[in-house]
Amino acid sequence: MPGPIDLQILTPTETVEHAQVSEVYVPAIQGLAGVLVDHRPYVTELGPGEVSYKEVTGVTRFLFVSGGFLENRDNHVTILADQVIRSDALDQVSLERELAESLERTRLGGGQGLDAAGWAAECENQRTLRLKLEILRRQQAG
Repeated sequence: MPGPIDLQILTPTETVEHAQVSEVYVPAIQGLAGVLVDHRPYVTELGPGEVSYKEVTGVTRFLFVSGGFLENRDNHVTILADQVIRSDALDQVSLERELAESLERTRLGGGQGLDAAGWAAECENQRTLRLKLEILRRQQAG
């Protein structure tokens, strides 16, 4: 039986996760990408979104990454990201409140002094908040 994948998830300041896993799924900029045991080597850029992985114990974990890179080589997967948030660190009430406030700002539009750049920033913020809420829901569903 092939060995597990050695997964490391890193930010510039810490090792967020180091685990033995059987599979990893990431938000590559080209779309969802997966790594299984003995996968061919590759490097890909990550967009913001959900990273999920199944530990060898069978438990699936979910994280939010702000973007970054993944390198896969010889059953060693390294994810480098500026920001990583574990699903257990996400607060549903706060995320829903932030999303409602952002939606209200875009609904009011010009009345809030939003120019095109401000509008785009609010839309990206809403997308990120929705991603975090979905990650939280997936972890809770279990």
